[in-house]
Amino acid sequence: MKSKPVVPIALVEADQAFSGLLDTLLADVPEYDATAEITEPSIEVSPQISEVLVEAELNIVELQPIQSTETLVAETSPVLPDWAKGEFKLLVVKMGEMRFAVPLVGLSSIAPLKGDDELTSIPGQPAWHKGVMSYRDSNLVVVDLGVLLDTQEAEEESTYILVIDEGRYGLTCRSLEEPLTLSASDINWSKPGARRDWMSGMLKDQMCALLNIEKITQRLK
Repeated sequence: MKSKPVVPIALVEADQAFSGLLDTLLADVPEYDATAEITEPSIEVSPQISEVLVEAELNIVELQPIQSTETLVAETSPVLPDWAKGEFKLLVVKMGEMRFAVPLVGLSSIAPLKGDDELTSIPGQPAWHKGVMSYRDSNLVVVDLGVLLDTQEAEEESTYILVIDEGRYGLTCRSLEEPLTLSASDINWSKPGARRDWMSGMLKDQMCALLNIEKITQRLK
């Protein structure tokens, strides 16, 4: 009659503990003789040590499978927008004291803003809502992006409006710079689930944030 394997109690030696657990798991496997692998004398296990070993075995059973390297890379790698697969153009603008880059494909147009007197204020709107202006036979909701994103105080010296979402919204800005032609490698892209979802990444050389117009539009709606 085969004797059952003895669970070692020398927990300070991790390899011995796992060896004993492995013997226990393999005891019922055909053609496996646990006694052939054990040369130590039988030792009575105290209730306290037995409880520790049972808890350790349960923890091992409940461990989740380790994710493969490919899975981890897929979950942490940035997902590039379709317009960033080749070369693309960005417009760098100044909003308040900060500079942002905007993909030209996300702009419907750019309109001048001669003064706040062009805006019609509507009571009960959020703080980012600067007002409504008539633009191309429709009403354009003018947005203070710094207030919307909680990155700075309200813009008092806006001179341009970046029209987005097919003319529904306009983002105020202070000045415009020359457009840039870049590729995906010129940007440090944000990872999935980043806290600042309105930012697609950072331009490496210009050190300014690339705005995610799609996410910003979702916030406005």
